[in-house]
Amino acid sequence: MLVIRKANREDLKGIQQLLVESGLYHHDLSEHLQHFLVVESSEGCEILGVAGMEVYHPYGLLRSFVLKREIWKPQIGLQLIQMLLMQAEKLKCDSIFLITNTLAPLFEPLGFSMIQKEELPESIRTSAHLNSSMSHGIPMVYHCLQREGKEAVQVDP
Repeated sequence: MLVIRKANREDLKGIQQLLVESGLYHHDLSEHLQHFLVVESSEGCEILGVAGMEVYHPYGLLRSFVLKREIWKPQIGLQLIQMLLMQAEKLKCDSIFLITNTLAPLFEPLGFSMIQKEELPESIRTSAHLNSSMSHGIPMVYHCLQREGKEAVQVDP
């Protein structure tokens, strides 16, 4: 069984390692760690996935979405993203943005739609993570609706 939970300081090295192995930006991770979720086995011995968000109120930027190959299933990825969207709604974010190069079909059923880079708000454009991935990705936006969510979800692999 897998568990999705909020990241904490003890997870920092494991998250950084996973992002480095995946070739993703990791340099300002500690600044945004409070808005990250990790996927781990119920034994909690290894981080198997991660996704996070940078908050530039009233906007959020999804980032660092990685699942190890051995646990990759669309439903796990969807649960991870849905939990981040619920977190964004609790923070009263109006819109959530992301940059993706291959996963647009995964995000569209969740309510994300493609936009032009020029449509990104100025506050989101200041993100070092966004600037590191902007040249090779497609920007997408999700407009939040208020709803209640859970802090942790049990996931059957």
